[in-house]
Amino acid sequence: MQSTGVLLAAQALAACQPAALFHGFAASLLLEAADLLAPVLRTLWRRLSAAASWLLVQMVGRAVALVRRGVQQGSAMAAASAARAPASERGGTRQRQRDEQQQQQQREQRARHRQQHRGGRGTSDHTFIDGWAWQM
Repeated sequence: MQSTGVLLAAQALAACQPAALFHGFAASLLLEAADLLAPVLRTLWRRLSAAASWLLVQMVGRAVALVRRGVQQGSAMAAASAARAPASERGGTRQRQRDEQQQQQQREQRARHRQQHRGGRGTSDHTFIDGWAWQM
């Protein structure tokens, strides 16, 4: 009886196509390899991403520090050169003086304009504010 069962199994195996057996075997090997390599690859990915993150943080941090140092040195050099220059040669002081002179001239022009348009008539139906006539 056993010889008949073994014979039937051998005949059934011979009747199957060898390619189908190979594909099934390859698929199971592939699944086993994936099960084996998944934790290793997951750990490798975590370590690589942590290393890349650390590297980027270091690079950005150093770049920001370099920019900060440059700004500090530039402002220190500007302050030192401004302290060495006489007050009459400082650009900021000259510009401020020019701005103040322009503002004073504008105020005087507005005052002259108001006086000309009032013309000693006493009351006026227009009031001049900042060079504009507004109806009262």
